[in-house]
Amino acid sequence: MKRYSIENYLVDPIIVYIALMDKEVNFKIDGLNLRIGEEYKVKFMPSSELQLIVDSVLGIVEPELSKYFSDFEPESECEKVRVKFIKGVELLYPKWVFARRGKAILNELYNALFTSPVVNFTTLFKAVRKSGFLPVELVALFEELRQPSATQTS
Repeated sequence: MKRYSIENYLVDPIIVYIALMDKEVNFKIDGLNLRIGEEYKVKFMPSSELQLIVDSVLGIVEPELSKYFSDFEPESECEKVRVKFIKGVELLYPKWVFARRGKAILNELYNALFTSPVVNFTTLFKAVRKSGFLPVELVALFEELRQPSATQTS
């Protein structure tokens, strides 16, 4: 599914959880045995455990969405979409993660829920680098950017 902006890749619930772990303020998720400093283990987790992370983070975020987006429609925007990652993992995400303005999700919603010094562009980029957790569509987008355009080759 096409995303609203590049920030929508950063607001991925797994990336957010890794950033929280890195700053030692992550919440406990039943069924996972991750300790502070073990955020590197996330990239080796099976899809069932990764989906627990996604669902747990979204369980905090989704009840607050209508406070930040007055036109939020839970019935349609919480419908799940399958996302494929480069390590072969497939996870389910609600449509709003892709369709809503990424900067608003990060700067308003996430900053209020997870505090700005913890979840921001810098900590999320660091979490992406640590985890290597990239959707196939993002890798394809970068590959497309690397290809010379028809006007450059003529």
